[in-house]
Amino acid sequence: MKLGKPPIIQAWVEFRFDHGDDRREWGFKDASSYLDQYQDAYPEREVVVQHQFQVEKVKKNQKPQIVDEKVHLRAVRAANAEGNRFLQLSHDGIACNFLRTEKGYEGFTALKAEALEKFRAYVEMFRPTRVLEFALHYVDLIVIPCDGQKTLNLGEYFTLGITLPDATFGSIQNFVVQYAAQPPDTEDRMAVRLQDERDPLGVNARFRMDWRLSGASSLSLSDSEIGTRLDQAHARLQDCFRKSFTDKTWQMFEPTPEVV
Repeated sequence: MKLGKPPIIQAWVEFRFDHGDDRREWGFKDASSYLDQYQDAYPEREVVVQHQFQVEKVKKNQKPQIVDEKVHLRAVRAANAEGNRFLQLSHDGIACNFLRTEKGYEGFTALKAEALEKFRAYVEMFRPTRVLEFALHYVDLIVIPCDGQKTLNLGEYFTLGITLPDATFGSIQNFVVQYAAQPPDTEDRMAVRLQDERDPLGVNARFRMDWRLSGASSLSLSDSEIGTRLDQAHARLQDCFRKSFTDKTWQMFEPTPEVV
């Protein structure tokens, strides 16, 4: 099924790795060497650092004296020139992020290919001993026209159980609903969060959905096996996504059968 108006605004894949005791020291040199491979595709870079200070004791009414400062690299993030693709590298993992732009969202197939390419390069360069976890994330923004209505019956749009007795509680002003689940026949974990978001123009009702499906068991350093796990995660999230909406909402996304 293909959606003519998909609500997705961003998606990303992340991997966390374990390393042996003999791994070389993490720092800017190694991070730069890894990202230099993709300089043409990801020319923009940002660094996240942590400052650690050692402060000397002082007498009353004296200013504290910093006697030592250490700067630790936490992560490096690179972006493409268009600002819709990001690659983040940390001391124990990588993440590939795609944003939707006016041209649309590139899709899971492109995201998966990008993530697996960076996965292979990480394994080749840093030689991790195992994969600790993979995770697939989606963020959606569902916009529902109010058509002059002051209230919405959320049960007409969502199936995630957002109800309160009106006679006792009155109307819902804001809400956050969050679930953690273990899908059937798997040890993977899934989390979904639904919350309302204010429309700055006050015209529509807006709702944000955050999805995360992660796996931490039976993981391999083989990119083909990791690719299979990503396919399974994507299929699971697609199914749960569809079943989170009533038919009324689903038609707003303009679904059409995919041509094989």
